Amino acid sequence: PSAPPNFSSPGRRAAPGGHLCPTLQDTPWVSIVSWCSQQSFRIQSHPLAVCAAAITPRRPISKANGLTGFRSASRVPSKPGRKEKPCSRAPPRQTSALSSEMVGCPVEDVVLGPDPESWGGALGDEIFQGISSDDDDDEVVGKGKGKQPAATVMTAKPRRRRRKPKTRRRCNILSDIRPLNEREACHSFLRNPAVNPVFVYSNIARCNKACNASVVCTELLPEAMGVLKRVMGCFKSEEGLLSETEGPLLQTQHQVLQICKVWLVAHGLEDEIAVQFSSTMLAGASMNKAGVLTVASEPIRVRRDSLVSTLNHEVGTHFMRRQNDKQQLWGSKKKRQNFGLRTEVTTTEEGLACLNTHLNGNRWLWKAALHYYAACCAAEMSFAQLFEHLEQYLPDPNRRWNEVLRVKRGVVDLARPGCYPKDQCYFKGAVAILRQVDSIDFMLLYSGRISLEDLAYVDTMRDIVIPPMYVPDFLEDVESYRQRLREIAHINGIDLVR
Repeated sequence: PSAPPNFSSPGRRAAPGGHLCPTLQDTPWVSIVSWCSQQSFRIQSHPLAVCAAAITPRRPISKANGLTGFRSASRVPSKPGRKEKPCSRAPPRQTSALSSEMVGCPVEDVVLGPDPESWGGALGDEIFQGISSDDDDDEVVGKGKGKQPAATVMTAKPRRRRRKPKTRRRCNILSDIRPLNEREACHSFLRNPAVNPVFVYSNIARCNKACNASVVCTELLPEAMGVLKRVMGCFKSEEGLLSETEGPLLQTQHQVLQICKVWLVAHGLEDEIAVQFSSTMLAGASMNKAGVLTVASEPIRVRRDSLVSTLNHEVGTHFMRRQNDKQQLWGSKKKRQNFGLRTEVTTTEEGLACLNTHLNGNRWLWKAALHYYAACCAAEMSFAQLFEHLEQYLPDPNRRWNEVLRVKRGVVDLARPGCYPKDQCYFKGAVAILRQVDSIDFMLLYSGRISLEDLAYVDTMRDIVIPPMYVPDFLEDVESYRQRLREIAHINGIDLVR
């Protein structure tokens, strides 16, 4: 066992050091590795074993080849008497610079190294450099006498399990600025309206960011006050306006579902839209991206004739424009930026939906003007002051609480002026569309979620715009739709741009 394998073969050739070197064609690699293990050589540092490892297939070793317990034929104990763990599975595939260089090289041209009798305790620099990688990033750690090269040259690194990326919770700003103690604060404030309520929020930083990010618009304050004065002059109160133009309030959820079903069947959307009820909503109804229409249920705040207007708002505008936008080439936020389109289209979206709410029956922009006016006043008043100021328009305390809460939600200190002016977008967008009603291409506007400012730019690439797939029934005759908008502008005293 102490004698080296028989290297006597006519195929020997001279190595660079002058020693005779065997070839792999003459000497079986199993005999070489077995002899190296019996002589207690370090497998990672010997050129003979390294070359054998480079061309050895990575597979488990059985008792048949005499190396039981080793994970592969190119691995032996690094110290005499050291026990290795038995092989339980095939190790991961190892690659090295040497094995990559030998791909396609004939076996008889591979030289194992100098004569074993000349091997000492250390390897020469020229031998180690010959088996190291050609890459500039690899460093030789163990050069010199008495030192060994880095064992990581041929050692496979353990595989690391890839961690699944953490999915971020999608933040909803309207949920973050909603007070957690809304009902308790309402009962306490209505008992003593002179004391400002104290709201508890789940994320105060998000509330401050939401209120500070938006700027209160006062440009259309005269138009908003003009709408309020006209309504008060004609109907004396909000209740008088709604009862005369929208009919009585619905009493049961069954009545709501029946009206919704008739509208959805007429538009072929009975299988795409679901209707549910909520007891915690500020608005009368709302629509989410999943195609679910939510109606306030405690109490039901929709009227017999206003529910169709609500469906025109939520489904006929928001849902249909969103579905049409998905089929366009700019159907995602990133693609919109590539096309140079605005990602913020809230003003146009809500303004168009507001106008579609008043196509039948109630033509007054009362609620949109009231939201705009309340936001302007909230920027200069506390909660209690605004509640008292709006009594001239909203004598009902519960109705007035909801209006003040819409513009004061997100404000941390309700004793100071401040507001969340998002609800101003209804009146701003409606007035902007009415002033350009004669020049707007409404079919192009319905082809996706396009802002009024981008409409002229989208018109220049009309050849790639897909016609809208979802179109409400009130837009089938565009000229008739345009005439309805002119009537709304005239009733509310909004001048058109000629």
